[in-house]
Amino acid sequence: MTELAAPTTELTAALMTKLAAQGAATIAAHESALLHRCPAGHLKARHTTRPQGRMSITGHLLSLRQRFDRLALRPPAASPDEAALCARQAATCAALQAWVWAGAGPGDADWWRPGARPRVRQRLALGALRGADDAQALALANAFAHQLDGSQRLVALGGAVAGLGFRLQVIGHDAMWWRKRQAGDPWDAGWAVNTPPALRHIKSGFRPRRATLILADRSEAQPLRLCLAALVARSDDFRHPVRWLWVGGDDDMAEQHGLAMARFGAG
Repeated sequence: MTELAAPTTELTAALMTKLAAQGAATIAAHESALLHRCPAGHLKARHTTRPQGRMSITGHLLSLRQRFDRLALRPPAASPDEAALCARQAATCAALQAWVWAGAGPGDADWWRPGARPRVRQRLALGALRGADDAQALALANAFAHQLDGSQRLVALGGAVAGLGFRLQVIGHDAMWWRKRQAGDPWDAGWAVNTPPALRHIKSGFRPRRATLILADRSEAQPLRLCLAALVARSDDFRHPVRWLWVGGDDDMAEQHGLAMARFGAG
């Protein structure tokens, strides 16, 4: 679920910010009280031994305010017949679903370790989608992305109130660090943006806020390959799984950066 209608998005953002801020303030107050009750030596050890990749519970709650990364990713284009397209290409979409979810779990952390990096078996995987021509491949990629990110479910729900409820449910699940990732949980999905600021950001600043599908147009392969190399180098630090899908082209792609290339074709 990449985006909602503007009024719903603004209301959701306001509620999310308020709840996260209140939760963070409460936790900060408890941590402050702990500072006055515990011996200094104990606190020093406590605050200098946080495992790599772990954030505080305050940081975890505040991270819920993170928005879809529009600097790095462009939302998939919507089409009125995308659900029908997914139905016609059911076998390909099922194969893509199996690929993105393979190794994406369990996605949880111990309940007593809030902010710990979630357990993920495979943090980065590569794939390539081809069609009869590039237009078909791009259309299917957009439709599949909206299936994966929950946009098609939002359309089926209908109405701002139902959409808000769905969005708040997703945020609630994001807040529960002990919850395992489940089939049907929405992913972020978008096209890698090919501009100098975006390319710099993808290489060094992009951090997935939840499980993320990155669509990469093969007509822009030369600059995007460098971004992919940087993501591969940083992928062990990702808190959530990332799937990179090359879209288009008229030939098969070999493995890249030591990672196997899953191949998909539109029927």
